[in-house]
Amino acid sequence: MKVSDLTQYQVEVYFNGATTAGATIPLTGGALEPCESWIISDNDESLVDFEADQEVTNNLWNGNDAIILRRIADSTIMDSLGKVGDNPGASWSNNGVQTVDRSLCRKTTVMTGDIDPSDDFDPSLERNQFNIDVFFTQMDNGCKCFDGSSLGPTEPPPPTFMPTMSPTVPPRDVFIHEIQGSGFTSPIVGVRVRVQAIVIGDFQNGDADEER
Repeated sequence: MKVSDLTQYQVEVYFNGATTAGATIPLTGGALEPCESWIISDNDESLVDFEADQEVTNNLWNGNDAIILRRIADSTIMDSLGKVGDNPGASWSNNGVQTVDRSLCRKTTVMTGDIDPSDDFDPSLERNQFNIDVFFTQMDNGCKCFDGSSLGPTEPPPPTFMPTMSPTVPPRDVFIHEIQGSGFTSPIVGVRVRVQAIVIGDFQNGDADEER
């Protein structure tokens, strides 16, 4: 969906199982079109190799802190990650997917945000896992990495074999000598052609050059 004004939203971070936000980050952007992203990063530029849309001085998140995206006007929760009030130790993890030292991307089958930050959190249910420091944006509800590789629906489909000639291509008119050419193989093998000619000789006993 389109967001007309990002300043109407804020990101809240709940550190180490806290039930109140330890950091609140009001968003500073304007309109956000469908499939666009707004990137928030720590202001330590040594941690990232791309330009963020918004830099913050807060220590953002180390794997065991819950995060909420909230609409300010009516306090509606739009999305969340982790479980508020729960300290899982180093991270939330299940089925080999963990929230520390990994990059997580929303699965292409997930079309809505997690609006209940108090329920049990399993990162493997809604997110795919990649190595640490893989930076990506959300594109068509898939992920496109900053290194140019594609994940999810942004990956192009495999090529489909197409025959050289299509039956919908009309034949073209040629002369007989164009079909024969000067070699052993016709230069237009595989091309549909149409020939119109008048037979001016019928030689039954060999080559026409011998019948003089």
